[in-house]
Amino acid sequence: MSRGKVLKAYPELGTTTLPDGETTPMEVQGTFINVYRADQPFKIVLDGVYTLRMVQNRRFQMPFDENGRQERFSRIEIVNDSGNALTYQLEIGDANIESFDVAINNDIFIRNASLPNDQLQIKTKAGTVLDVDDANTQTAIAALKTSNEGKQDALAALLQHDKNLRAPLLTLAGASFAAQRTTGTNNVVTAIANTDGIIIRRADLSVYTNGSFAEVRVGGNPLLILGGATANVCNWIENVFVPAGLALDLVLTNASTNYGGAQVWYEVL
Repeated sequence: MSRGKVLKAYPELGTTTLPDGETTPMEVQGTFINVYRADQPFKIVLDGVYTLRMVQNRRFQMPFDENGRQERFSRIEIVNDSGNALTYQLEIGDANIESFDVAINNDIFIRNASLPNDQLQIKTKAGTVLDVDDANTQTAIAALKTSNEGKQDALAALLQHDKNLRAPLLTLAGASFAAQRTTGTNNVVTAIANTDGIIIRRADLSVYTNGSFAEVRVGGNPLLILGGATANVCNWIENVFVPAGLALDLVLTNASTNYGGAQVWYEVL
């Protein structure tokens, strides 16, 4: 069974450069044309009938007739109307070339319809990192890499809960601070300003007056609330994520000017 003749890249000796506004005729036969290389968009005219707009990695196959036979072309014209000199190389023959490569010749535009003006916003958010760069931890890690003897003791030393061996998981580095010491409300972050969320690193409340209240509110609702007593009392929360679109407020009711208050360390993302 004959598979037909397949020609190599044309011309075989390399690429061809065609000045802007010029046309090159080629007496060549085949059923397909593949643009192997092209640094400008251009046109190909087949037998004076088909006009194709071509770019690099684009290919064209002749149609099939009513008997299922693929038509062939016998003459092509390369037309450079790009406005610049065109350097190109074609593959022409009787067969087919398939490729699963993806070629992108122009800029990529990504549309996000949920944002103003369809702009795409990219946010980089970093979590808390456990610091194991202290000398005692490194000694324990080194012991784990040695012989089996003593590995249990080394693992225990590595995992033990000792503040002297561990950097704190909670860090206030880079956090903002707000407080409310008297009766009233401190609008720490408004709902409009909270576009990407808030991390409450730590918030605490303290009161010393009967009938007084201290609150941390999220979206107008109490996240943490503390009622007054005859003795000083305190309550706190740590590492709470507040979703976008919700306000963060500190509220004091019937607060004493000498005791109590609400305060928060927070990060707006």
